[in-house]
Amino acid sequence: MKHPKKINLSMKKLIADNGLDPKDYWFIKNTADELVIIHKETSKVISLTK
Repeated sequence: MKHPKKINLSMKKLIADNGLDPKDYWFIKNTADELVIIHKETSKVISLTK
């Protein structure tokens, strides 16, 4: 698994639009179709479509 990175403003908006708290997540992969994020404490991986 790649190292998680901090999310930027556009990612924060996408995460908040899906009802999640952006402060609790890092991102793993950002493609044109999806954003893959991981929870900081539980390590649960979530895939969001753009």
